[in-house]
Amino acid sequence: MDKILFVDVCHTIVPHNTTILFLEQYYIKNNFLKKIRRMILVKIINKIIFKLFKKDILRNLYISTLKNRNISSVMSDAKEFAENIDYNQKVLDVVNKYKTQGYQIILLSASIEPVVTAICHYLSYDNSFSSKLNILNGKYTTGIYLDLLDVKNKIIKNKYKNKHLVMISDNFGDSKCIPYLDEYIPVILNNKSKLFWEQFNLKNSID
Repeated sequence: MDKILFVDVCHTIVPHNTTILFLEQYYIKNNFLKKIRRMILVKIINKIIFKLFKKDILRNLYISTLKNRNISSVMSDAKEFAENIDYNQKVLDVVNKYKTQGYQIILLSASIEPVVTAICHYLSYDNSFSSKLNILNGKYTTGIYLDLLDVKNKIIKNKYKNKHLVMISDNFGDSKCIPYLDEYIPVILNNKSKLFWEQFNLKNSID
């Protein structure tokens, strides 16, 4: 039986939101946009909109900064980004343990494709699934045509049957994947995270 380990990226294998960090480092020069994103009121409004309509407005605004940029140029920047960001060593160690046991390592993230693909290549993992951006004539246009935010369970359910499946993630939304997995290993970020994951009576976690 094939053995697969799915690993989330943001705040799991990387201790940051990689979409935001990447775009701020390479493409967003407007400090006003950065300040708006960090305002508590804006965060609350954005959270409400996401709960009601499943739209992350701030994330979409950030991604729009890639409009009209060449794919090859963005991928080159993403490669440099992956080579220089911090990684969560505790998570890397657990992933490597599963890798030595013959598991395929697949990054499964709602972060944008250029970043996740670059991280996957840098860490020499087997494959990745991520949010795909709209493209036309070798350039990014605007928006996302395949968003994995809180829908990773559909990929696991539909694509990976009759396999031994394990997942590592900090993301509360990824709890929807638990029924389709043999093991789920949460990354505990804080007390709120600890309380959330305790309800599932999981055997292992990464603190």
